[in-house]
Amino acid sequence: MTRPHPVLIRLAAAGPLGPIADYPVLVRSAIEHRMEGLLWSAVAEDPTASGNGWRRELAVVDLLNRRRNETNQRALVELVQRASSLGIAVAAVKGVSTEARWYGRIGERPSGDVDLVLGPDQLDRAADLVAAFQPDHPLLDDVGDLVDRRILQSIELRVGSAAVDLHFDLMKTGAPSRRPTEVWAEMISYRIADQQILVPSAELALVHALIHLTKDRFRHLLGYVDVQRMASDPETDVERAFEIAARQDLGGHTALAYSAVAEVLPMPRASAQRVSLTSKLAWRTLWPPSVRLRGNEGLKRFRWRQDAIPLTADTRRARAMIWWIRRSALPPKNLLEYRGVGSGSYVSRLTVGRLAATRKRRRASEPQDGDA
Repeated sequence: MTRPHPVLIRLAAAGPLGPIADYPVLVRSAIEHRMEGLLWSAVAEDPTASGNGWRRELAVVDLLNRRRNETNQRALVELVQRASSLGIAVAAVKGVSTEARWYGRIGERPSGDVDLVLGPDQLDRAADLVAAFQPDHPLLDDVGDLVDRRILQSIELRVGSAAVDLHFDLMKTGAPSRRPTEVWAEMISYRIADQQILVPSAELALVHALIHLTKDRFRHLLGYVDVQRMASDPETDVERAFEIAARQDLGGHTALAYSAVAEVLPMPRASAQRVSLTSKLAWRTLWPPSVRLRGNEGLKRFRWRQDAIPLTADTRRARAMIWWIRRSALPPKNLLEYRGVGSGSYVSRLTVGRLAATRKRRRASEPQDGDA
């Protein structure tokens, strides 16, 4: 299954479950589209839902999600405290903070890792922070230089039992964000697990969710729910969110992503945004309805499209192309080594290694025996 079960669309729109004859299929679809937490919340309160087998499966999955999110929440608090002890400011984005602000309970929004972003005026402390979080990280000696050159926009860490994604550029679309200090000024203090933690304002969170949904190839229905809940929050000024996006050259891109969500879920009305013809054509070519909500299939296909996000920006396309060459087409050797692309010389990794990686992805995307 790829497209979400119709019941999940109703659930995402805060509608009733209604009569269901194929609960096992629904559960599989919910897991694929990361909607199992919301489905369990609805099912647990529905006395008409029957069938011990699928209920047990859904309850177990929800329990595992709760435990993982509890682990991530504890890790978030610890990491913020550890960074603060070094005089370094970090903010929480996405998973843990999104659930705390816009969902009803821990585990309702599955989260695989902890997302943090380093303040733009402290990028020179990137290596210090990585050393404090994971001193044996293989890229530790290079992270400072790569961040300084704006080639590395995030790094994956392992801190205890938690996976951590440390961002050095919140938008992480390719070309470095414009006016990063303005973006950081949008951070506010929010209480999570008895700890005051910096998080994006509701408007910045909405912009970030729309950009990330695009990078994610619109593949999971849960991403649509994130956007819908943020935009429908009475504290969110949607028009101001578009203004923030416009200052990042992503106004048109964000407006088109917002419209894509509105095609599936009820969304607050927003004024028409100015979108250049070039951006509109590029965006609709890259993210048409046919590539959206494809679930696990989106993990294997359409991967390269996120690299094209800067090319759909309102301006600065030349700068985006230069960044793409430096970061993606001709990345530094240490970055190729870190990604595990091939072996041997730089030229070998860039050619033979990349070709092998492409073939591996293609094989993984091919239907396997027994696939529906």
